[in-house]
Amino acid sequence: MSEPLLSLVCSTIGRPAALRQLLASVAASDMAERVEFVLIDQSDDKASTAILDEYPLPGSKIATTSARGLSVGRNVGVAKATAPVLAFPDDNC
Repeated sequence: MSEPLLSLVCSTIGRPAALRQLLASVAASDMAERVEFVLIDQSDDKASTAILDEYPLPGSKIATTSARGLSVGRNVGVAKATAPVLAFPDDNC
């Protein structure tokens, strides 16, 4: 993978269907090879982490945290992101 141009930082908790839809959209985009998808899984069961494995996104990163909240998740994701541009999609967009 070339250096990512865009880091998508997505914090999620307990919305597997919505997360699958978001990941499918990102994987189908023309930019998928240059996108770094940073998933912050705040679920107790960490099921969202397994969902990320279903999609061919070479720059994927996973972070888990027991702390809850959108701002907490985004801060964890920003610390993991490496691309020069950050975006924060909701998993239900």
